Amino acid sequence: MIISATVTAVSLILATRTAATSLAVAVEPPPLTDLSRPGLAVAPAQGIDLPDPMMVSTPGRYYMYVSTAFGDPRHLNVPAESGVPGRWSAPFDAMPVLPDWAFPTLKGGRTWDPYVQKFGRTWLMYFSSLVRTYQPQVHCLGVARASSPDGPFVAVGNGPMVCQRDQGGDIDVQPFYDARGPGGSAHPWYLVWKSDDNNLHPPRPTEVWVAPLANDGLSLTGPARVVFRADQPWEKPVMEAPQMVLSPDGQVWLFFSGGRGFYTSTYAMGAAVCTGPMGTCHTVGQGPLISSNAQGQAPGEETVFIAPDRSYWLLYNPWHTGDGYALFRPAEAVRIGWTARGPYVGRPGTFPPPPPARERAPRLG
Repeated sequence: MIISATVTAVSLILATRTAATSLAVAVEPPPLTDLSRPGLAVAPAQGIDLPDPMMVSTPGRYYMYVSTAFGDPRHLNVPAESGVPGRWSAPFDAMPVLPDWAFPTLKGGRTWDPYVQKFGRTWLMYFSSLVRTYQPQVHCLGVARASSPDGPFVAVGNGPMVCQRDQGGDIDVQPFYDARGPGGSAHPWYLVWKSDDNNLHPPRPTEVWVAPLANDGLSLTGPARVVFRADQPWEKPVMEAPQMVLSPDGQVWLFFSGGRGFYTSTYAMGAAVCTGPMGTCHTVGQGPLISSNAQGQAPGEETVFIAPDRSYWLLYNPWHTGDGYALFRPAEAVRIGWTARGPYVGRPGTFPPPPPARERAPRLG
């Protein structure tokens, strides 16, 4: 049972390989009783929109990546910033050259949902871009790699990694690690994404897909299957931003956004419990975890961020939060706590700092 009534999330860093079993977990926060102000400011809009924020932790600093931004005069493909909340660098392009199959931003392209994960010594970025040669236009999934989190990320392969044109394309991709999944500890990686069925004419209900992922993160090793469809009225017609995560006790959970769209007051965030990374998921509770509130309308487009102190956060976008009635969205964070019955919205306290520069960052893959 989810204790809170409304929430949105954003950028997600997955746990280490032994996240739920061998590492100490953070002390769970007290439940937040006033859900009218659930979030902490992570980054202001800085003159551009900050859609779909996600962060990774490195010694001494965080890196935050967002989708192609509204109002960006520089036409960055994948805007990124480095620093800490309150002190961010100017936005830079983490992937200045898109693959040949994708439309660059300067020519009207839109690259969405960047998700960065470390595999061994290599940093991978999963993303979705518009495909140049397809009509009608659809987004498909790609992967790029770099030697450091500030890039430049260079696309891998000659075409999209996943592209279900008959499903309206594919967006909102992330890797997920679970050594207790059907692949066991030998093959613990999975790829999670949403088919863009609402992009079809007429639109269809959206679905969350999962497929086994190679240990180097660069290819699928088995067929994909649908693990979640909207099962509550508030989640329809558009359900998106699936974020799979292990709770501290090792249960697989799926956070997501849903409603009539990211620009509407009904847009909100919820959570579903899953039988495993390739198993079915179902919503817990009758309403969203986070919904429109005094801090902003339409919270959503979340990712899960597990901080260096092992605390869980949802990074997300609301409209106008902390910026009066500015056009562009900031990045906000909601603290998530856990009971045996699932996640709840906790008192945020302060956002944790990155690990000291003299220490090594937690291993992510």
